[in-house]
Amino acid sequence: MYIYSITGRRQKFDRVKNLDKLIENIKNSNHRITGFTPNEIQTAFKNDDNVILDSAHDIELKIKKKNISKDVFEKGDLVRRQCL
Repeated sequence: MYIYSITGRRQKFDRVKNLDKLIENIKNSNHRITGFTPNEIQTAFKNDDNVILDSAHDIELKIKKKNISKDVFEKGDLVRRQCL
């Protein structure tokens, strides 16, 4: 979706011709939650840099925990309305 928002406005933009540039831009863009680029994560993984990997994991996990529903369902609870 993001690529389309940039390139879709230009009728003459050749996505195939510029694919390498688009991929490189994505790999060097900061992730909105972790703040790290995919290249930084990949380098940290290759170098066994647990400081960066743990930091990215903890940040993402903290955000995900905020979004988890607090409702608890029991077995047999009706969770969808049945159409009659």
